[in-house]
Amino acid sequence: MMKTSKQLLMSGLILFGSAVMIAAAEKRVNKNKVYVSANGKDTYTGTFDRPFATVNKAREALKGKKGFKTIILKEGNHRIRETINVENEDSPDLLNSLCILGVGKSKVTISGEKIFKPSDLRRVKWKSGTKRKAYRNNIYNLVLTDCSEEELAVFKDNSRKISDLIIDGTRLERVIAPDSATKVIDFAKLFTDYNQYVFDKSTNKIFFSTDAKIHPFTKIHVPLNISPLVKVSDTSYFRIENISFKNNQSDGLIVEQSNNFKMKNCLFDNITGQKISIDNAEVVQESGQLTVKENEADNILVDCIVN
Repeated sequence: MMKTSKQLLMSGLILFGSAVMIAAAEKRVNKNKVYVSANGKDTYTGTFDRPFATVNKAREALKGKKGFKTIILKEGNHRIRETINVENEDSPDLLNSLCILGVGKSKVTISGEKIFKPSDLRRVKWKSGTKRKAYRNNIYNLVLTDCSEEELAVFKDNSRKISDLIIDGTRLERVIAPDSATKVIDFAKLFTDYNQYVFDKSTNKIFFSTDAKIHPFTKIHVPLNISPLVKVSDTSYFRIENISFKNNQSDGLIVEQSNNFKMKNCLFDNITGQKISIDNAEVVQESGQLTVKENEADNILVDCIVN
């Protein structure tokens, strides 16, 4: 059946109206786009050339703005010292939703770590003895300076699982020192192999043995206790894409009372606590892939890899 001229006119008006709405939305997107860089400053304006330093500052800059909002994380390791809190006012509904977008999960990391340099290390001086010579030149101590008691809390609790220390990609596993340890630690008994470390609660020092070569450009990655890295509460249509979450002694992502949450092309690595926790949902890990089950009502989608 052929459409009447009136029907054609109505169809044309609908298409025109949709095009106008889309154009207006795209215009708002451009206005509501801010950038964050690991080398940025929160005193900057959030543009591509003058990016913010933190996601929380970017959220603050977008508060109260109408339309789709995007926080773009530029390439680099975004080391945070406080939880990124995404709330209802950030993403209340579809037309005013927020997306935190990385330029690629292999290029953008959100981590709870502090990075130390070789100049922060000291070689351990101790008496040589049976079986100790193998480690004599490969034991160092590292003082965890500029770290709060909360950030170090997990290190001081021997009953809890803890993330690996990482030196230029080499992972070091923690061993537990006896509480009655004296000033002279018997590393020959404590360390059974290279690439192990122990935390001294009395001095906030880490002692470690490694077969990794320490050179001027070495980076020592120490995961701290940021609980969690990201918390999402009471949001609608909030999205996270193309980001790796790494090196934290607590949880990675917590989602509470939110609907239509989407996480796409993300990675979780060296996270001690839960990688993802979503209320009223079951997060299942199979063959390194995270999926969400039993959450059709809230329309939650998670597409992530776990190492």
